[in-house]
Amino acid sequence: VTFTSSSTVQHFSDLMTAEGLGDSVKGIPVASIGPTTTQTAKELGFQLCAEASGDDISVRGLVAAVLAYVEN
Repeated sequence: VTFTSSSTVQHFSDLMTAEGLGDSVKGIPVASIGPTTTQTAKELGFQLCAEASGDDISVRGLVAAVLAYVEN
């Protein structure tokens, strides 16, 4: 799962909780576009696997971080 803002993390968490899936999605690896989004994801219990680097907080940076994660 990729997140591009803190609000998407919050809305996703709220939706999954409303559907009774809140705890089950917390174990899914997630990737974040930047440090603020990462902080929100961690506070809500998500397991971060990748974050866009500080010098490229963009969708391109997020994709690069995901690719680096899957290539390792």
